[in-house]
Amino acid sequence: MDKRKFPRIGVRGMSIDVSDGIGSCTGTVSDVSRHGLCLANLAAIIGKKTDTFTVVVSKEDRYFKFRVRSRWARVERLNKKMGVEITEVPSKWTAFINDLEARRVKVG
Repeated sequence: MDKRKFPRIGVRGMSIDVSDGIGSCTGTVSDVSRHGLCLANLAAIIGKKTDTFTVVVSKEDRYFKFRVRSRWARVERLNKKMGVEITEVPSKWTAFINDLEARRVKVG
């Protein structure tokens, strides 16, 4: 059973810079929603001492910076995948997601 309030939208070509206040790494974003992201290809060491992070998401010429909180994490062989909740959603992010949702409806 899916407990999510908002549907996930798969994305390609979206990268992320993550800092836990101790270290930082880059990764990719596999899906997004109004209040969350699924981060992939992160360094396995990131977030060992905290569950809150500062992230910068980039897609083409758009950049979004916000604080997130880890909801779940899975360490794979060489990297980590993590689902995060955006703690304070910027209005520009909401507009970006609205645009993605509108395009998905037109295509699907």
